[in-house]
Formats: sequence, structure tokens, C-alpha cells
Amino acid sequence: MFFLVLANATAATARTWNSADGKFLADGVFLSADFHQATIQLADQSTLQIPLNKFCLADQEFIDDALEKSDADRAAKFNQTQPLSRASDPVQPTAAGAWMSAVDPPQLQFAIPADVNLQFPIFTSALRVAEAGPAIAFPASPSPYCFHVGSTTVGDLRTGATQTLKNAPRRFNAVSISPDGAQAAFVVSPQANAPRVELLVWDVASDAQKLSLPLTTVDLQNPAIEAIEHVRGDQILLKERAASHFQSLPLDGGPARQLRHPSLKEHDSFAISPGGKYLLLYSQQAKVVSIHDVTTDQTQATLPIPPALHRPNAAAPIAKSSAISVSANGRYLALFLSRNNQLELAIYDLAMGKLTAHQPIAEPTEIETISWFGEDAGCMVNGTHYFSRETAQLLFHQHPLFSKEERETRFVAADKRFFLDRRVLHVVRVGPLEIERRSENYALGRAQVDLRLPPLTTLVDESPPQAWQVAPGSQPVAAPSLPTPVDELSTSAPLPSQGDATEQVLFSLCGSDAGRIIYQTTAPDYRDKLIRFDLHSGDSASYLAPDAVRSVVRDVSPSGRFALLSLTEAKFGYRSHQDCMRLDVFDADTMQPHVSFRTGAESERDRKSIVWGGLLDDEHAAALTADGVFRCWTLPDCQLHYSLQLPFTPSCVVLSRRRDRIAFLDKIADGVAIVDAASGTPVGRLNGPFVAREPSPFDYRISPDLRLSAGAFSADGKTLWVKCSLPTRGANEVLSGWNLETGQTLPRFNLPRFSIGRLLGGDDGDLYCASAYNGPHIFRFVGGDIEKSQSMEAADKNSKNRQTFVCGRRFWHLAGDKFVPAKFPAP
Repeated sequence: MFFLVLANATAATARTWNSADGKFLADGVFLSADFHQATIQLADQSTLQIPLNKFCLADQEFIDDALEKSDADRAAKFNQTQPLSRASDPVQPTAAGAWMSAVDPPQLQFAIPADVNLQFPIFTSALRVAEAGPAIAFPASPSPYCFHVGSTTVGDLRTGATQTLKNAPRRFNAVSISPDGAQAAFVVSPQANAPRVELLVWDVASDAQKLSLPLTTVDLQNPAIEAIEHVRGDQILLKERAASHFQSLPLDGGPARQLRHPSLKEHDSFAISPGGKYLLLYSQQAKVVSIHDVTTDQTQATLPIPPALHRPNAAAPIAKSSAISVSANGRYLALFLSRNNQLELAIYDLAMGKLTAHQPIAEPTEIETISWFGEDAGCMVNGTHYFSRETAQLLFHQHPLFSKEERETRFVAADKRFFLDRRVLHVVRVGPLEIERRSENYALGRAQVDLRLPPLTTLVDESPPQAWQVAPGSQPVAAPSLPTPVDELSTSAPLPSQGDATEQVLFSLCGSDAGRIIYQTTAPDYRDKLIRFDLHSGDSASYLAPDAVRSVVRDVSPSGRFALLSLTEAKFGYRSHQDCMRLDVFDADTMQPHVSFRTGAESERDRKSIVWGGLLDDEHAAALTADGVFRCWTLPDCQLHYSLQLPFTPSCVVLSRRRDRIAFLDKIADGVAIVDAASGTPVGRLNGPFVAREPSPFDYRISPDLRLSAGAFSADGKTLWVKCSLPTRGANEVLSGWNLETGQTLPRFNLPRFSIGRLLGGDDGDLYCASAYNGPHIFRFVGGDIEKSQSMEAADKNSKNRQTFVCGRRFWHLAGDKFVPAKFPAP
């Protein structure tokens, strides 16, 4: 069997062991642990086995830490005393009622340590890889050996040693490596001087051909080989895609044998048991899994397919098998089925012949690889989705790693996983505690990155949203803004220095009415740094994000007391918050986390990623998610205050000056939806902007599918301006809007060769438009009349910081190392 008992991880002294609820379990010394229980030696030298899930978190961490520290020593000792040992006697089938056990455990015993790295050579003329095949080939039976296809290199995961087969064929259709690493087998296509398909058996130690066996294939020119595996140590099993049978080729040079039992004629997918004795095949026509004995060419038993989950009594369509896999100890079978447009996972016990679990699966939609953790604790699909063997439920999933090669990952031992970058295979340890933590975080809606970020204040609230329905007599007019002494918001204090002479590059600047600015920059160690700067005094505070974490500044409360951010996992080396589901409220005085929560569970990322987030005041945070739902939470308890399903999925959100009204924008055809911010009650739906007073050459370009990408309420709350971009060469913007008292549309105004980034309704009743490009420029429409405009260039063209932002109800920009307000001359 696999090396599972993690022995000799002995602590120096006795320890008091407690349960999860704080109760006493035992006093004793930790001896060993497997994936289910730990062995404790008591004072009288007797031993006690305690399930791992019974221990408190501190004791679980102690066990995991002890196992991790002793991992390399335990593996080395095992491999020295039992170098790739074989089980003494094969397990004999036992009867369980009318069922004959089909458990076929592996024959090899070995230990793979963590932190092993196998480096493969990269040639300028790379060897051909089978189409759509993996970069790394593993034996069907558990083994410490692997084969790097691109360089024809055999690697030993126990030591990190590699051997390149320089004399091996440069072109081949399929390859297999024997579990003991002694042989490789290549299927070679016909060549001009070799008009037949051959199986070449290669001796790894001498890098020489050992045997050449002709193959009888259905496709003589280019046979597509579905499977080629060493089984039972003395034969190779091969399956051609176009054929309805398997071929068994003995390695002693004897004649090939075709397995032609009826159960082999119709099947979607198949697997080989760890010991190589059984073929397990799904028969689409018979709707059973056949267990076929390779040695006798007889079907030993069949397992029926469970009824469809959604229509158990109906005549469901034929279920197609997506994949089938046997656990590493040969005890359990995982069958992935597709029917009724629904993927299902069925788990069978091969010792008892029973279906033990059956669940629907939402993702992944395609099954590429399956490997098992802890021999039979659960299976990992595509290296991203982990399913429980006991319940067949998805326990967690992690996002694919940065490159396609790194996504090729699987378990290669009970607690070891590999991943591959461009030329190095890395082995890492995955203990039971990590699996448990990932599963718990997934169940609570947390992501793995949440473990390194400020703790979540509360769990995800799954309450259904309120339907959109405008209340009779509601008024979309916003409350008028209060006067703000904007002239006092000027300072000569420079920005906080980063410790070098280079110009800082600022990202996602947000300002409050009270004169506080929050922005994000990059620290000298390339981590994100979030800075609060006070325009009144020049005072500042900062927060340094953890390594490999990206941050986005979303909003500052009107009082300047709190800042709303999103801390998320770094992806692909750039700053992206498109898939972020976290909202982190920071105390702006200290720039320390105040509260944190998520908009949805990790499994709901496609629907509940954040489109927009903001602070309505010091006691309410709000967010729009990708499913078109607007949610508001109370602070600091982070309880859901209301949720509203909008009539369309907006791409832009506009707050009124007093933040009592919220306008949601998307396509021109959708118009604008306006909501009361305090209660989440719909108060209006506006349609029909961009009506021209006179015909314009731009009319034909204004399509209902164009997006309204920016907007602003007037200071008195009676006007809403919006803008869209025309699909013309260069930047061409169109402004329009509504009178909220009458619902009438405003006349349209074109801004050629100008890209608007933001609109602002000034306290003086003017409308301001700013862009981060070509200047940046700021336009001023006197009295809100879009036919009376002024413009100014508001920043140094050579500066790296050319964006404008709003603070104290006016536009600001950066001049050198100081913030400067945009000022227009009197009209």
C-alpha cells in the first residue's frame, strides 16, 4: 500500500490534548498520525487513537507542524529500509453477500518527501508531444516515477533524480512508464522505412530498446491511442480510440491478446485499478460500470448507474460518462456522469458493491484529470476542484494557477501534490489540516486568500433580493447639497515620500467632502501601499498590504472617517479587481482594518463579483454585483440592510451629492434606474436621453446599445446628467440628461476628440467634465447649460500622474508632489 502511517513524528515531551469544545482528551506524547486519526502514547506506555477532527485547532496545528517538520526524515528512512518494496501477497477477493470484492490495491510501497524539485532539460528542437496530451505521464498504478514527455526524461519523485532517454524515439503517438521506473513504452507511427505501427519497449537504465512489438490497429496510418499502461508488471494494456477492444501485450515477447468481452464494446470511459488487475468501464448502452478482470478476460461484476437526480422516475436520456477513476487504495470508484444538462458524481464502494454517495455538480464542466488525496479521502479534479468521497459534494475549489503548465497538477502520493512550471516539477505537501481549512473556508464563503487578510466580520447572507417595483408617487429628485467651504481645502504639504527620488505613481484616488484623500501606490518591495492624506493639515497614515495581495480603493465616506477598499489575490502579475468579492472598511485615521465581509461565497464568483462599491455614510456600505443585485449593509456589524434586484445589470453607478439617491446606468435602451439609498426602494425609471433639438450628423451613430458610462446629479438634486461615447475614430463624447422634476430629457451636446472620465455637479450649479487623457482637460458648463462651456488643461503633460479626482466637491490633480484644485476664471 501507499506509505500512509506517518510514524516517528515524536514530540520530546508529553502534552495535554483537548477537544474542539475545550474538554480534556488525554495527556501523552504524540507518536504518529494518518489521515483519520492520531496515536498518543499515555503515561503507562499504552496508546490511544483519537480522530483528527476531535482535536482542538491548536492540537491539530501541533500535529500538522510535527508531521511537516519530520516529513523528509520519515520519507528518507522509509525508502532506505523499504526501497520501492512490493506487497508480499496480493489481496484476495472476499465476498460481501452476493458481491465479490473488486478492491485491487497497489503493489508498490514508497514515500515521496515534500519540497522535491525535478528539473527537466529543454531542447531547442523539442520532441513532439501527443496531441492534447499532458506534459507529464504517470503510471496507472501509484508510483514514485513520472515521465516528462517533451524531453523524454524519467524522474524519481523520491529523490529528484532524472534520466533523459537520449536514444528514445523522437516522434511517438503515446507513451507509458512502468510503476517501478524500469521501462518505458512508445507507440510509434508508420514511417517510410517502417510501414507498420509498433510498440517499442525501452530499458530506462541502459537507454536502449528492449523489445519491438507489432500492433494491429484499426487506423493504420495514424492510430489515436486512448490508453497505454503497464499492468501487473508483465504486460502492457493498450486501447485504440477507433477500436472496440483492448490489446494485452506480454512483455516476454508472447503473442498479443485482444480483450473482446461484450462489456468492452460500448463504453464512454474507463479506468485501471491501482493493482492493474481490473478494467473498470462505463457502458453507455447497458447503463452499468463493468469490472473486467484483465487476467481472465471475464467481467467479474457490474455496478448499476443511479437514477437521474432531477427526474428519478422519468425516462432520462442516456447518461454520458465524463470520467471515471479509482481511489489510490483501490477501494472506491468515482464516476462523473452527464445527463439532462447536469453533471453528476457517483461514488461506489468496490469492497461492498454499493453506491455510497450521489450529488449534482455545477462545475467543472469538463473533466481532464482526477487524483486522490489521502488514498481515499477525496478526489481532486483538474487540480482545482476537491470533492468529498463520503458525500460526493464539492468541498472547495481554487483558481487555476498562472500558466497552463502550472494548472497541470495532481496528487502523486497520499499527502503530496505536484505542479509544473515551464521546466520544473515541484512537489508540495498537503496535510489533512489544510484540506479541512480550505473546506471550512469554502463552506463559510471565504477564499484561500482570506486567511492572509483581515478577518471577515460576518458570513455571507443568502437572503433573496427584493424585486424591482417603483412605489406610487415616488420622487427621483435628490436632496439639495449643503454648502462646503471648498476654498479651505488647500495645502502646501507634499505627499508622503517613498524613500527615493523617483516620482510616485498613484492609483485609484478617492476623496471625501471633508478633504481626505485615499490612494494606492507601490512600495519599494513592490507591495501595494494604501495612503490616507489630509488636505487640511498634510497629515497621513498608511497600510502595507500582504505580499501577493492587490488592493483597490473604492470610496471614502463623506465625513472622511472610513475608507472602502477591496483586498484580493494578485493574478497574472497585474492589478485586477474584476473577480473581487471582498469589501474591506478601513479606519481612515489609522488606516487599519475596521470590518470586512464578502458579497458571496467563492462558488458564486461569476454572479457576485463586485461591479461597484461605496459608502453611503459612516454606518452603511453598499455594492453592486455582477448578477444585477444592489446590496446595502449596516456597519460595523455588516448585516444585510436590504438587497434589490435591478431591472438590468448596470455598468455604472452615480450617487447624488447627499448620497440619498442612487442612479444605475448601462445601455441607452435600458435608461436609468433610480433608488432611494436609505431604504433600497425604487423611485424611478427614466428613458429616452440624447434627443437632439436639431438633426445632427452624429444621430446615426447613437445606437440604443451604446453604454451610459458616467453621470452626475446637480447640487440641487433636480438634474441628472449622463454621457456616452460614440464609436468613431478618436474620442467623441455625447452629453445629455433629465430634469428629474418633470422627467423631460435635456438637449444633447457633442464633445469631439475628448474622452470624459467623470462628471461632477458643482455647488455653483455648473457641470464639470474631466478626463485623464490628453492633458488632462476639464470642461465647465456654466449654470449646467451644456451649450456654454469653458475648458482648461489641469496637469503637466510630462507627469506620470495625469488623472483627476473629486475631493471637497471639486476636481483636483497632482502637480509635482502636491495636490492642486482645478480653478476656472469667472465666466
